[in-house]
Amino acid sequence: MEFTEKLGDNRAKDGCDAVFHCIVNSPEAAVVWYKNNNQLKPSKKYEMRKEVIGDNNGARHTLIIHEVRPSDEGRITATAQLKEHGEDSTSADLEYSQEGKFLFTNHRQTSVTFLQLL
Repeated sequence: MEFTEKLGDNRAKDGCDAVFHCIVNSPEAAVVWYKNNNQLKPSKKYEMRKEVIGDNNGARHTLIIHEVRPSDEGRITATAQLKEHGEDSTSADLEYSQEGKFLFTNHRQTSVTFLQLL
């Protein structure tokens, strides 16, 4: 069991949402999200999603951090665990930006995607 798509660094404008995606090759794996080594729980601030890909081709896990503020800056980690198949993790940085557009990059992308929430 392993991540087939790892997290990418992210920079988010004040008040916008930051989105992190990763894919683990086993849909049964449990993914736990952390910020600066502190476990995140689903809340109004942190939204977590799981989408199974095809027939047993893994699952896409998404973390959305709503309304980014300076205190949200830090190291985001996703850890996948599956009994008898071990554990894997991937990490990326969230950078707070007071001005400019919402920006995220993924290490697998060659271009940058610009989004701005109204």
